[in-house]
Amino acid sequence: MTAREPGEAHVVEGDLRRFLVLSEVSRIALEPGNLAEVLGRISEYVQERFALALVSIVVADETGTEWEFRGFAPRAVGERRRRRRWPVSAGVVGRAIRTGEAQLVLDVGQDPDYFGVLEEVVAELAVPIQFQDRVLGAINYEAADPGVFSSDNLALFLALAGQLAGAIELTLANRRLQEANRALERLTRIDSLTGVANRRHFDETLEVEWRRALRAGEPVALILADIDCFKPFNDAYGHQRGDESLRRVAEVLGTGLQRVADLAARYGGEEFALLLPGLDEDEAARLAERLRRRVEALAIPHGRSTVARHVTLSAGVAAAVPVREEDPALLVGAADGALYRAKQAGRNRVVRASEAGAADPGC
Repeated sequence: MTAREPGEAHVVEGDLRRFLVLSEVSRIALEPGNLAEVLGRISEYVQERFALALVSIVVADETGTEWEFRGFAPRAVGERRRRRRWPVSAGVVGRAIRTGEAQLVLDVGQDPDYFGVLEEVVAELAVPIQFQDRVLGAINYEAADPGVFSSDNLALFLALAGQLAGAIELTLANRRLQEANRALERLTRIDSLTGVANRRHFDETLEVEWRRALRAGEPVALILADIDCFKPFNDAYGHQRGDESLRRVAEVLGTGLQRVADLAARYGGEEFALLLPGLDEDEAARLAERLRRRVEALAIPHGRSTVARHVTLSAGVAAAVPVREEDPALLVGAADGALYRAKQAGRNRVVRASEAGAADPGC
């Protein structure tokens, strides 16, 4: 075996150390946790490994105009600053993000951009974290001894910034994907015309709430409400006015629900469903009456109605405490029957499932 020259041995030793550090950072980056937790652990490892006074990792916002701390060591110092945001013009870190170039300051007292966190800091290195042509943020190393920034350590610190870029970009891309999926999911559950839940969302929620009520032994109430004489309204005023009326009625119904668990949905056409977990029939009927009056108070002109000269609402109310052999469709059927009887009795009224009906006046 041929002996290595001293310089060659130093290079091999430096390469091995760089490999071990970067491998450990990769391992930490794959550990569970959100971005701030992962970057915090990386900051702590690097600070301890190189006896640095402070290590921080910051991420720029999507506009590239501000940055905020996501990883910080020592942690106690970082907690005081974590939620603050700085413009990219601030500090040596901001200069690295703004220029896209590493900033090595061997005497922070001589740099006008430096703002200190720890009194013992003498030197600072801020390295931009870049992915392709975008600057994602920066990693900042601060030391009490400028000797920490030797040529070997500088090469490692620069390489570490490049390694962090992939981890940060992957996390941010996953977050964007999750947000897009949530937005898409919301779109598939919302009626595009009225802005309340659609029929699919209502059906799914009814199943969930029915099972929950079954376990808890609590009631579930349902209001089915229908705009009176809506077809003549569309025939007289056109579908554009009809759509506007649907939106205004839906807004009254949606904003009239105060509890988080309550759900307003467009059930079909001009019919709406209000799902009210935990309410009995009396409570739901009182709510339905308040909403009926609010719709009436809109005073939307309706010259073709046989009920009034403005848009009105009929509602059927039902409630039940689920038992194992029952089905939520029975609740819908009971509310629908009550709605039919409300129309038979003259429209613009609330009828409970337990009540009887009268003759249909026609529309």
